[in-house]
Amino acid sequence: MPAQPDMLRTILADQQAETHAIVAGAVPRDALKDGKFKLTRPGALVVTGVRRCGKSTLCHQLLRGSDYLYVNFDDERLVSLRSADLQLVLDALLSLRPHTKTLLLDEVQNVARWELFVNRLLRGGYRLVVTGSNSRLLSKELATHLTGRHQSLELFPFSFREVLLARAIEPGATSLARAAVDHELTRYLHEGGFPQQVLLGYQAGELRDQYDRIVSRDVVLRRRLRNPAVIKELALLALSYSAQTFTHQANARVLGLKGATTSKNYLEYLEEAYLLATVRPYSAKVKEQIRLPRKLYAIDNGMLSALHTRPTRDDGLFLETLVHQELRRRGREIWTYLTPSCSVDFLLREGRDVVELIQSCWSLADPATERRELDALIEAAKRTRCNQLTVITRDERGERTIGSARVSIVPIADWLLTDRATSPASTL
Repeated sequence: MPAQPDMLRTILADQQAETHAIVAGAVPRDALKDGKFKLTRPGALVVTGVRRCGKSTLCHQLLRGSDYLYVNFDDERLVSLRSADLQLVLDALLSLRPHTKTLLLDEVQNVARWELFVNRLLRGGYRLVVTGSNSRLLSKELATHLTGRHQSLELFPFSFREVLLARAIEPGATSLARAAVDHELTRYLHEGGFPQQVLLGYQAGELRDQYDRIVSRDVVLRRRLRNPAVIKELALLALSYSAQTFTHQANARVLGLKGATTSKNYLEYLEEAYLLATVRPYSAKVKEQIRLPRKLYAIDNGMLSALHTRPTRDDGLFLETLVHQELRRRGREIWTYLTPSCSVDFLLREGRDVVELIQSCWSLADPATERRELDALIEAAKRTRCNQLTVITRDERGERTIGSARVSIVPIADWLLTDRATSPASTL
């Protein structure tokens, strides 16, 4: 049924009134500086990220103080909108403030062929901010219709720095300040950083509901999958693999899928919806990259806790997952290093150069554990000619010298609150 103009005006007027409540008391995000710069560039600003990570709030913060109009396409009253209705939406918006030329289109990918509408608005001189909960589909649509006419910004759940800001915790050198930061770190490791969970208190049931909505709406519905139970089972299986290796063949066997291709496609859909991320093994040979197992990481530790099905919790896996989330938040190019003789959790590249190797380890107190972690770093460093070697631990710090190599040992709290490990290693 086509949208009714009077009803649209009522809905959109309601949404404009909501914007003040959204911004009031909001935590300033780390991404604000980057977003403000990109907002000055030509074309649309496109903000993507997992549902409930704060995209709408960030965009309202970016536009605060300017004259703009807002449409939330995730409003249940707008779920039946079709592409032909988008002009009616624009007309209803402009009836509220006719001369406004800045629009915030929230979760616009809910409407088919939205990108043509956005393209037309850009040609008409509008300044646009667009949000969406799907990375690849948005990228494909934007690449097709908005080539060179958009800026992209990925947003993730709260960083540890943002959690401390939200809870008015100030890092410091006193024992009281350190204890407060350590307490919040323990919570962050297991409760994650989804804004609502941080601000209102952790609720595992809410995160399970959120997981269901992501799989149902951003994967099953968008991809028109005929067997939603299978992809939900795969999503749970994949999240149980967080910080571990997997193969598509093994997934297919466990779930009784027809073949590895189905597992590959389904995992790509879950990545598109930002529910998880896969990390490729580093190798100079493309065939090796394809053949070797990959690693999986959950988008947020709170969701990982909520969906955790194992009888015991492995804190080391939660720590490694947190390191991956932060590296991704920092926009690093992330690989893993896997050979028959050694394994290094994270290999960071810039261009063709390997610039840092990172091990994540809950504790190095056991000499055998320390030897295993450091030996793997040294072997990988020699093979990749990398001299920045780091071990991130729960609370240990220091430096180890092995031959001509030095390895920095950094507590996770320090690492999360600085841009990189504190002291670079010397050349091998």
